[in-house]
Amino acid sequence: MRNTFGINKNKVYLSLYLKLKTSLNTYKNLKRRLTMAGLKVFCFALLLVLTFSVDVEGYVVESGSLCCNSHPKFGKCNTNNDEQRCNSWCHNGCDNGRGGFCKSLPHGGQCHCRC
Repeated sequence: MRNTFGINKNKVYLSLYLKLKTSLNTYKNLKRRLTMAGLKVFCFALLLVLTFSVDVEGYVVESGSLCCNSHPKFGKCNTNNDEQRCNSWCHNGCDNGRGGFCKSLPHGGQCHCRC
């Protein structure tokens, strides 16, 4: 089908269609790559946050409060006698009056003062 200028309309339409399709595919690929890159950055940031917010057993707060903490400096805490000693140590060092107990851990028991 030719118009008055001798241009084949079907060729023009096909050419425009192919250019549009190529542009759309390029856009989709770019969008997918950016989405994957954003997801990787988000996952990495989340991993950093989780890594640095882990509560480590035996960590003692600098304020000196015994409450809500495990205390490796208390020493071995495995027997019934150690349990009573831990409880009284936490009663004396913590204002909440709840005492403490020997908390079983893979590397041995630790005195833990209740919150």
